[in-house]
Amino acid sequence: MEKKLDSKKTYNWQKFISFFLLAFFIVMILQWIFADYYKGAGQTIILFWIFGGLLGYLLSRCRFGFLGPIKRLVNNGDGRQARLMILMMTLSTLIAGFIIAGFGTTLAGNASIGLGVILGGFVFGLAMVFAGGCASGILTDGGKGTLGAFIVIIFFSLGAFIGAILNVYTSELNFLQGDGTNYSNLSSNYGWLIGIIINLVLFSILLVVIKLVEIKKQKTNPLYIKQDVRKTENNVETDDKKNFWQELYYKAFVEKWSWHIGAILLALWFGAYISATKGTSGVAGGYTNWGAWILWLFGYHDLGIHGLVINNKEVISAAKISAGPLKDTGAMFNLSIIIGAMFYFLSSNNFKFGRPKTWLKPIILAVAGLGMGIGAKIAGGCNLGAMWFGISVFKGSGWFFTIFMVIGAVLGLCIQRKVTTCRRD
Repeated sequence: MEKKLDSKKTYNWQKFISFFLLAFFIVMILQWIFADYYKGAGQTIILFWIFGGLLGYLLSRCRFGFLGPIKRLVNNGDGRQARLMILMMTLSTLIAGFIIAGFGTTLAGNASIGLGVILGGFVFGLAMVFAGGCASGILTDGGKGTLGAFIVIIFFSLGAFIGAILNVYTSELNFLQGDGTNYSNLSSNYGWLIGIIINLVLFSILLVVIKLVEIKKQKTNPLYIKQDVRKTENNVETDDKKNFWQELYYKAFVEKWSWHIGAILLALWFGAYISATKGTSGVAGGYTNWGAWILWLFGYHDLGIHGLVINNKEVISAAKISAGPLKDTGAMFNLSIIIGAMFYFLSSNNFKFGRPKTWLKPIILAVAGLGMGIGAKIAGGCNLGAMWFGISVFKGSGWFFTIFMVIGAVLGLCIQRKVTTCRRD
C-alpha cells in the first residue's frame, strides 16, 4: 500500500525538527569556513560532522546499504543493487586513482592481511544479517526511529571494545601488513594505474558471479518474478491536488532517489572525503570509543586515567576518553550519520518510532551487535572502512574482508531462511 503525503500536515512537528537540523548543519558549515575559533582540531571535528551528516542523508534517501545487495541476490536472485554497488566502488576506484596520481596524495590508514581480517569479516557478515543491517545501515536505521537499531548500536560499541582487545592478539598472526597490503605499491610511478586495473578485473569477475547467481535462481525457482523494487518499497506520493510549493517541497525533500543516483552521489562523496581528510573513513573506531565511554559511565573510570594498554600496545587512549565524545572525530562522525538520516526521515514525514515485536528480538539484536563489533575490530574495519574505502584505495585487505563478509552473510541468510521455514511448518 502506497503511503500518501498529507498536504494538511505540511508544517507538522517532523518538518519543524528537520529544518532545525538543516539550520544546524548550515551553521556548522559556516563555522568551519569562517570562524577562526574552530581552526585546528575543532575545525576537523566540524568537517567530520559535515561529511557524516551528508553520508547519513544519502544512504537514507537512496536506500543504499551494504547488506541489501547480498540479501536481494541470495534470497530473490535480484542482482540489480549489487551491480550498482560495484558501479559505486568502480567510480570510487577511479576517483581515488585520479587523486593519488594527480595530486600525489598519500591516503592514511592501516591495513593487514591475516587471521583477523578473515575471521573478523566472516563474523561481521554473519552477525549483520541478524542485526538487520551493516555498520552504517544500523546508524541510519537509528535516524529513522527504529529502537532496535539502538540496541545494536550499544552492543556493537561494547563488542568493538572487546574486539579492540582481541585485535592485539590476532594482529600477531598477520602474514602481510602495512604498505605490503596495498597493491598500488607494485610500481613507484604507476602504482595507481595498476591498482585501478586490478580492481576493474576483480569487479568484472564479481559481475559475472552475480549474473550466474541470477540465472541459477531463475532456473531453480520457475515462479521467480523480478519485481521492480522501486515501485514496491514504500514509495511516497503527494496528493493529487497540490500547489507549486507542495510540489517543490516534495521534489526537494521527499522524493526518494534511485540506486543509480545513489551510486554516483556516494562515489562523489567518497572523492570529496578523501580529498578533504587525506585519509580513509570507517565507523568501527567511533563505535569502539562509544563502548569505552559506556564502560566509563558504568564505573570503569580507570579508562579515563590510564587508558588501556595490552602488550605495550595502546588499545584505548586515556586522553581521548577523558576528553569526551564531543571532541572525538570518530564518535561525532557516527552521530552525524544518525542525524543526517534523521533529517531525511523527518523532512519526508517518514520518521516513526518502531520497537521489537517479540521479547526474543532484543536478545538477538544484542548478540548480533556484539558479533558485529568484535568482527569489525579484529578485521580492522567494517563494510565502510574495510570494504568500500579499503578496496577503492587498493588495499588487499579490503578484498579479503569482503569475500569472508559475503560468505558469513550468505550463511546467515541461509540460517535465517531455515529458521523462518521451521516456524511456518
